Amino acid sequence: MTSLEQKRRTGLPIVFLVVFVDLLGFGMVLPLLPVYAKQFMGGYSPAAANAVLGLLMVCFSIMQFFFNPIWGRLSDKFGRRPIILLGLLGSTACYLLFGIATQAGSLTWMFISRIGAGITGATIPTAQAYIADVTPAHRR
Repeated sequence: MTSLEQKRRTGLPIVFLVVFVDLLGFGMVLPLLPVYAKQFMGGYSPAAANAVLGLLMVCFSIMQFFFNPIWGRLSDKFGRRPIILLGLLGSTACYLLFGIATQAGSLTWMFISRIGAGITGATIPTAQAYIADVTPAHRR
């Protein structure tokens, strides 16, 4: 078994886990938005509640948009694997914080956790680069 095949065997399950967690993190809030609207936005007008919930959803994607190139540069400098693992650790911590924030009823901490999850979850391009790194040219 060549070094490239060994890297592929050991690294791909981690990469798939990271991509799964990142995509789960993006979509996990969607079905809960109506529940959050009732629970946290009782004092808001319907338009204001919708705007706040929209911001809660979009802040994740905005952070990913801005941090994708940063994570990419860091992965070029420090290696793909450490950045991917750091992103997974950060995403997991932010999802835990989001769960705690929903139980505590803190909209502020929900925003902080979604922003953090967007920042740390911006590692999908790094995961794609890792897959390209460990895939032989004839299999791409």
